[in-house]
Amino acid sequence: MMTLGLIFQMAAIAIPAQAVGLLQTRELVEQALDETTKITLLDITLGEAMSVVTDQTGVRIVMSPETMALVPQGGSTRIHKVDIANIPLRAGLIQLFSPLGMECLVADDHVTVVPKSAIRELGRRPSWDELETLSWLSGLSPGMNPEALAGLRSRVQFQVEATDAWGSLGVAMRNVGAGPGDDVLTAACETLGWGWTLSGRFVVVSSLETQIRQRLSNRISLSMYHKPLFDVMTAIGNKVSVRVRVEPGALQHLSVQIQRAVDLDVFEETAQEALDKLAAYTGLGYLISPDGVTFYRPNGNEQQVQKVAPNEAARPNTVRFSDPYVAKMVVPLPDGTSMEWLIRLSEMPEDLRDMRQGDIQKGFDALRNTRDKN
Repeated sequence: MMTLGLIFQMAAIAIPAQAVGLLQTRELVEQALDETTKITLLDITLGEAMSVVTDQTGVRIVMSPETMALVPQGGSTRIHKVDIANIPLRAGLIQLFSPLGMECLVADDHVTVVPKSAIRELGRRPSWDELETLSWLSGLSPGMNPEALAGLRSRVQFQVEATDAWGSLGVAMRNVGAGPGDDVLTAACETLGWGWTLSGRFVVVSSLETQIRQRLSNRISLSMYHKPLFDVMTAIGNKVSVRVRVEPGALQHLSVQIQRAVDLDVFEETAQEALDKLAAYTGLGYLISPDGVTFYRPNGNEQQVQKVAPNEAARPNTVRFSDPYVAKMVVPLPDGTSMEWLIRLSEMPEDLRDMRQGDIQKGFDALRNTRDKN
C-alpha cells in the first residue's frame, strides 16, 4: 500500500506584506508556485499535508469532497517518504498529487486539486493498482517511442469488434505523436470511436457506448430540491462524466412546474436508475449513444400523473402514476447505438400482463414460504 507523509522546509519566498496569510490573487499564487522549495515528505495524512502547504507557503490547496472521495483512503491517505529538494513548489505538488491520479489547477486565489480524466471517467474510487497503472501509462511516450508502444501492448485488453484492434490502435497512437501516454491513448481511441478505462493493472479499450454504459452503472448519491429539470438531468450525468442532452422541444410539452422545479433524492443508486426515475416522472424516453444520453419525447406518450397528498414529498420516487411504467426495453440499432423504451402497463399485450402478474404472484408465494419456514 502506498503511504504518504509531509514536512515542508521552505526556502525564503518573497511575498508582499499585504499578502501574508492566504494569497489573494492569481499572480501571487503563480509567483509562489514558481519559487524553489525544499520539501521532505514524511508519514503524514493527505489532509494534514494540504494544511501544512497552506500554513508554510500561503498557497491554499482546495480539494472538494467529491474529489477527495476518489482517493483510495480519502483524506486519511498517508504519504510515506518522498524527498523533494531544490525544485519549485509547482513541481512538488505534482509529485505529491500525481501518484493519486490528481492534477493541480491555479484558480483565482488558490490551487484546486482535480481528478485526471481517467479517474473522473472511472466514476469510482480507484485501487492502488489502477493508480500505479495510470502513473506508468502517463510516463510513457507511445506515440514517439516504439519500445514504449510495444510495452503498452501487453497491458491493453480489447472489448471491441475489430479484425486487428492493436494494429489500428498502434497506428493511431503513432499518428498522434508526442505527449504523455494517457493523453496519446485518449486521442488515438477517439479517432477510432473507442474509449479506455483502468482495470487493475490493465487498460481496457472498448466502444464509446460501452464506456458510457459502464459509467451509468456506477452508484451515485444526489439530492436536489426545486431545481430545473434540465439541471437535475445534467447533474446526474456530471456525477459519472456522461454528457446529458435534451432534444429540441422535448421539454416544452411538460408543465411549467415540472420544467422549473424537480426534486430528486437518490442514495447509492446507479446513475441509470436515477435517469429512469426522471424518465418515468416526465414521460420522456432517452437514448444512450457514444455521445452520451439524449432525452426525447416519445410520440403521443403523455404522462398521466395523479396528485400527491399535501403531506407527501413530491419527488420522482413518490409520485403516483395512474398508468405506471412496468418494464424497460433496450432495442439495438444498426449504427451500434440503442434505444431505451420505458413501457407503461397499458402498453403491454394482455398475455404479457398476465405473465407479469403470475410472476409477481409466484414471488409473493416464495416470500410467504420463506417467512413460514422461519
